[in-house]
Amino acid sequence: LTWLQARGDAGRAQRLGGALWRFWQMRGFMREGLERLDSILGMPGAEEHPEARALALEGAGGLAYWMALPSARRYYEECLAIRRTLGDRAAIAEALYNLSFTDVFAREGPQIEAARRLVEESMAIFREIGDDRGLARALWGMGLVLYEAGELEAAEAPLREALAMHRQQEDRFAVAWDLFVLGLVLIKLDRHGEARSLLEESLSILAEARDTSGIPLLLAGLSTISVVEDDPERAVRLAGAAAAI
Repeated sequence: LTWLQARGDAGRAQRLGGALWRFWQMRGFMREGLERLDSILGMPGAEEHPEARALALEGAGGLAYWMALPSARRYYEECLAIRRTLGDRAAIAEALYNLSFTDVFAREGPQIEAARRLVEESMAIFREIGDDRGLARALWGMGLVLYEAGELEAAEAPLREALAMHRQQEDRFAVAWDLFVLGLVLIKLDRHGEARSLLEESLSILAEARDTSGIPLLLAGLSTISVVEDDPERAVRLAGAAAAI
């Protein structure tokens, strides 16, 4: 990246930066990654490479989202605008799905409804073009929206459908996150044994991948189960491990 920036190669720098964002997120280097992407996006001539720029914006949006920064919306909105101009239906659906995350944690009111509409539009496009991988992600997104809106029974169906599709596709990363959100739903539905099984499977996948951003979320979920099952020592140990990571 440094070499590409020194050469003024904004197109390849943006493409490489966009490809690296999951590495920065999973290994816990999110601040570094976002600083690098911001620098790349500001290079002279960067806007002359729209496809590469959209990838870099998607990566910057993802990192900003994981850091709970409001700038995630700005990155994702510019990415969506570029992809609408380019006309790639699958890329537009992906950008809609990504943008929904900037509203999904509002839990109520116009923001959660905006998230729902974005995911519904994304799902419709993925169905229209026959993109099952994209559709599985969008189903997970809908499950997350419904969970955050408190519609727990409704959330379970799309999450289980997404899980079945991701298992068939052998997408272990996606399976881990299906299991995580489904586990959260089941905790709220007081189905703690099922929830623990799902969260433990998810944790094993993310631990194998050394996903340092995801592991503490799973530990925190398992800690919650220990609280409701009146096992305070285990709950504190798990919460402490999550906090330490």
